[in-house]
Amino acid sequence: MATTETVNGTSDSHGPVGRALIAIRSSALLFMATIGFLIFAFGIAVELAIGSGIVDRGIWGIWSAIFAWWGAGLTLAGVVGRVVIWVRRR
Repeated sequence: MATTETVNGTSDSHGPVGRALIAIRSSALLFMATIGFLIFAFGIAVELAIGSGIVDRGIWGIWSAIFAWWGAGLTLAGVVGRVVIWVRRR
Protein backbone atom coordinates (compact mmCIF):
# COMPACT_ATOMS: atom_id res chain seq x y z
CA MET A 1 0.00 0.00 0.00
CA ALA A 2 1.22 3.42 -0.83
CA THR A 3 1.20 6.20 1.70
CA THR A 4 1.29 9.88 1.01
CA GLU A 5 3.84 12.01 2.82
CA THR A 6 2.52 15.14 4.48
CA VAL A 7 4.32 18.38 5.20
CA ASN A 8 5.55 17.37 8.67
CA GLY A 9 6.82 13.96 7.57
CA THR A 10 4.04 11.75 8.93
CA SER A 11 2.09 9.55 6.61
CA ASP A 12 -1.63 9.58 5.99
CA SER A 13 -1.90 5.92 6.99
CA HIS A 14 -1.79 6.95 10.67
CA GLY A 15 -5.12 7.88 12.15
CA PRO A 16 -5.62 10.77 14.54
CA VAL A 17 -4.57 8.61 17.48
CA GLY A 18 -1.43 7.51 15.66
CA ARG A 19 -0.52 11.10 14.85
CA ALA A 20 -1.11 12.12 18.49
CA LEU A 21 1.15 9.30 19.72
CA ILE A 22 3.86 10.31 17.27
CA ALA A 23 3.61 13.93 18.48
CA ILE A 24 3.83 12.84 22.13
CA ARG A 25 6.84 10.62 21.46
CA SER A 26 8.66 13.35 19.55
CA SER A 27 8.09 16.15 22.09
CA ALA A 28 9.56 16.02 25.59
CA LEU A 29 7.07 18.64 26.81
CA LEU A 30 4.04 16.75 25.51
CA PHE A 31 5.45 13.56 27.02
CA MET A 32 5.86 15.37 30.36
CA ALA A 33 2.28 16.66 30.15
CA THR A 34 0.99 13.14 29.41
CA ILE A 35 2.89 11.60 32.33
CA GLY A 36 1.64 14.44 34.53
CA PHE A 37 -1.93 13.72 33.52
CA LEU A 38 -1.50 10.03 34.33
CA ILE A 39 -0.02 10.87 37.76
CA PHE A 40 -2.89 13.30 38.38
CA ALA A 41 -5.42 10.61 37.43
CA PHE A 42 -3.71 8.18 39.82
CA GLY A 43 -4.02 10.73 42.63
CA ILE A 44 -7.72 11.12 41.91
CA ALA A 45 -8.13 7.32 41.80
CA VAL A 46 -6.48 7.05 45.23
CA GLU A 47 -8.83 9.72 46.57
CA LEU A 48 -11.82 7.82 45.17
CA ALA A 49 -10.52 4.62 46.79
CA ILE A 50 -10.28 6.46 50.11
CA GLY A 51 -13.81 7.81 49.70
CA SER A 52 -15.25 4.38 49.00
CA GLY A 53 -13.43 2.80 51.95
CA ILE A 54 -11.02 0.59 49.99
CA VAL A 55 -7.96 2.13 51.69
CA ASP A 56 -7.44 4.09 54.93
CA ARG A 57 -7.21 7.85 54.83
CA GLY A 58 -3.96 7.96 56.91
CA ILE A 59 -0.88 8.15 54.74
CA TRP A 60 -2.88 7.52 51.55
CA GLY A 61 -4.59 10.89 51.89
CA ILE A 62 -1.21 12.60 51.86
CA TRP A 63 -0.05 10.57 48.86
CA SER A 64 -3.29 11.33 47.04
CA ALA A 65 -2.68 15.06 47.44
CA ILE A 66 0.99 14.73 46.45
CA PHE A 67 0.14 12.77 43.29
CA ALA A 68 -2.67 15.16 42.33
CA TRP A 69 -0.59 18.32 42.79
CA TRP A 70 2.56 16.89 41.23
CA GLY A 71 0.63 15.58 38.23
CA ALA A 72 -1.21 18.86 37.79
CA GLY A 73 2.07 20.76 37.92
CA LEU A 74 3.74 18.51 35.35
CA THR A 75 0.73 18.75 33.06
CA LEU A 76 0.58 22.51 33.35
CA ALA A 77 4.33 22.93 32.78
CA GLY A 78 4.29 20.63 29.76
CA VAL A 79 1.30 22.26 28.10
CA VAL A 80 2.42 25.83 28.81
CA GLY A 81 5.94 25.06 27.59
CA ARG A 82 4.60 23.51 24.40
CA VAL A 83 2.28 26.47 23.78
CA VAL A 84 5.13 28.95 24.31
CA ILE A 85 7.29 27.09 21.79
CA TRP A 86 4.38 26.84 19.34
CA VAL A 87 3.65 30.59 19.61
CA ARG A 88 7.30 31.53 19.14
CA ARG A 89 7.53 29.38 16.00
CA ARG A 90 4.54 31.11 14.43
